[in-house]
Amino acid sequence: MNHSHKVAIWGFGKEGQALYKTLKSEYSDIMVLSDTPLSQEPEDASVLVGKEAVEAIAAGNFDLIFKSPGVSLYRPEIKSAKEKGTKFSSATNLWFANNQKTKKIVITGTKGKSTTASLLYHVMGEVGLSVSLGGNIGVPLIDVKEETDYTVIELSSYQLADLQYPPELFVITNLFPEHLQWHETHENYFNDKLSPLRLEQDFPVIANARNELLKEKLLYCSKDITWFNDQEYEWIETRLKGDHNQENIRAVLAICDFLKLDLTQVQKYVQSFSPLVHRMQEFTAKNGFTCVNDSISTTPQSALAALKTYPDQDIILILGGTDRGQDYSDLIDYIQKRFSIRAVLLLPSNGKRIEKECNAAGLNDRPVLLFADLEELSEWVKENAESKDIVLLSPAAPSYDQFKNFEERGNFFMQLMKG
Repeated sequence: MNHSHKVAIWGFGKEGQALYKTLKSEYSDIMVLSDTPLSQEPEDASVLVGKEAVEAIAAGNFDLIFKSPGVSLYRPEIKSAKEKGTKFSSATNLWFANNQKTKKIVITGTKGKSTTASLLYHVMGEVGLSVSLGGNIGVPLIDVKEETDYTVIELSSYQLADLQYPPELFVITNLFPEHLQWHETHENYFNDKLSPLRLEQDFPVIANARNELLKEKLLYCSKDITWFNDQEYEWIETRLKGDHNQENIRAVLAICDFLKLDLTQVQKYVQSFSPLVHRMQEFTAKNGFTCVNDSISTTPQSALAALKTYPDQDIILILGGTDRGQDYSDLIDYIQKRFSIRAVLLLPSNGKRIEKECNAAGLNDRPVLLFADLEELSEWVKENAESKDIVLLSPAAPSYDQFKNFEERGNFFMQLMKG
């Protein structure tokens, strides 16, 4: 077998670059593999791109490949490489292996994981615990260098699918059908999301009792589960808007209760938390109407939650992005019943599909309009929005067709509306 290069990093985004810095001191010869040309080349590393990279992987040319989360585990070249003896790992696994002492609280869920992780980190810090935050939330785990007593870690299904180490606590906010392209089937997605539950080691689990799919999937789980949201609670007034955020707050209270923290104190710190950018971020447009940047919304459920946050207001809704085969029927049904949603503005690439589904559902009593891009769409908004309207960007789809990520999409939306 030709092992010309021993170690490779596959994918060179934020996490791949952080990983390269870490591994450089350990391995003298690292190959960087990428499906698309790199925007910035790594220093002192060889690079293989596109077909060449895929062929080298499939041929088993590497002893060890650190795979980025965006690369699907179901790609045929991975199967071929494994058969030839290549081992696969990830930055997440490397960090878990190197940070044994810190107590790891892993938070996942189709929605709400970023808010829950940030809120928990805020509260734990305020009550005086030694805590760090990392993972899918923008700080690559591999960059979390200081070993604090606790680490709050937000992980996506991509990062959980091949996680080999147990956390000290595993929190699941909810489960909805998602991420079809990467996982190929919804069943794979659910299994990958809950993959830590198949690890032999025992650890406690905290899960949302009001999520039917989650209850069904955890029916035969042998781990010790604490359910939150299983009884009526008082609404907690915070800067986090909407019902869905009350669920995220319940998750944080359940974790704090599990950690035996003083809940009266915790509640006070929950109230002082500021929402994250690109999540229901309100601002005033140049023309005076209110805009909401909810660019992080990549699922129909999150767009629905955003709409329900403004139950009585007039809304111009912006939807659409990369098509991931998601089901929009519940969202369209809600829009149809709610007449204060004055217009639905659609972006590529799945805008066309959403438009068809809106027409098929009989949503023809108000404008459903398709635009080439956010710029063209913003011109329409500036001409047609009234002062009482809320212009809500909650796309219910990822942004990769026209943007690098949801942050870029959100920032561009804010720039257009303020300009």
